[in-house]
Amino acid sequence: MLSELSPISWDAANPPTYVTRDQVQLLRGRIGDIVPLVRAGQIIGCSYHFVTTFIAAGMIKRRRDAANKTYLYCSDLEAFVKPVNELPLAAENPTQVSIYDVSRSIKRSVSQIYECFLKNRLSSACRMSEKFGIDALLLDPDEVRDMLVLPHQESDLRLFEATRRLRINTRTLQFLIKDGYLRVYKAANPNTKTFRHYIKVDDVRKFERNFSTLGSLRDEFGQISHGGICAKIRVLGIHPIYAKDGISTIYHRKDAERAIRTIEAKNMNIR
Repeated sequence: MLSELSPISWDAANPPTYVTRDQVQLLRGRIGDIVPLVRAGQIIGCSYHFVTTFIAAGMIKRRRDAANKTYLYCSDLEAFVKPVNELPLAAENPTQVSIYDVSRSIKRSVSQIYECFLKNRLSSACRMSEKFGIDALLLDPDEVRDMLVLPHQESDLRLFEATRRLRINTRTLQFLIKDGYLRVYKAANPNTKTFRHYIKVDDVRKFERNFSTLGSLRDEFGQISHGGICAKIRVLGIHPIYAKDGISTIYHRKDAERAIRTIEAKNMNIR
C-alpha cells in the first residue's frame, strides 16, 4: 500500500523518503477500508465459503500486503452487493426463491448465478426484508436458467431435429416443452457465438420410451391413413394426450401397444 504513494522529492539526486500530509490522509483512509476475509461475509451477506468462491471466480478483487497476507477493501464489497440492496422488497408470499435454492435447482454455482444477475439485471429479482446482501436475493429459477448459457452436448438435438425425430410439428413441441416432457436450453455456437436452442437427448429417449406418436404407429402398421388408425384406436377407448387442433397425435406407449395387439388379434381392417 505504501508503494502506491510515490514520495515527493526536492532533490532528485538524493530523494528523501517521506509522504505528504494528503498522502497520509489517503493512507489512513485505505487502512480504514481494509477488511480481512473472515469479515467479508458480514458485509456482503453470505458465508465465508461463498466469499472465497466469489474471489476464485474473479468477481471480488483480492489484495495482498508485503507479508503476503490477503485482505479486501470494504468499498469493493459494498459496491459488489449494492445491486441487491437497491432491489425492491419481495411480496408477502413471493414465488421467487433464494439464490442458494436456485443453485440447487438448476445445478449451477452461486457465483455463476450472481454474475448472471449482475449482467442481466433479472426482472424477477427482489430481496427479503429480514436479510441483507446475497442472503436476501430472491430469483426465479426459470428466468436464471434461460439466461445462463449451458454447455452444449454434441448428442443433444436442435429443435428442428427433435421435431423430425419425433415426427411432430413445432406447435406440438412447444406444448411438450411447456408441460415438462422435454427440456430446452440455449447454448452458444462455438463457431458463430450465436445462441441456439437444444433439447436434451435423454429427454427425447425417455419420451420415446413412454409415448408413441402417430408417425411411429404408422411405422408399425405400414403406410396407412391417419384417419384410419386414429379411428380404430379411438374405438378402443384410447385418446391422445392432446386434443387440440393443429397438435400432433401422441399416445401413451402402453396404450398404443395394447391397441396394436388388439387390432392385430381382431384382424381389423384399418387401411
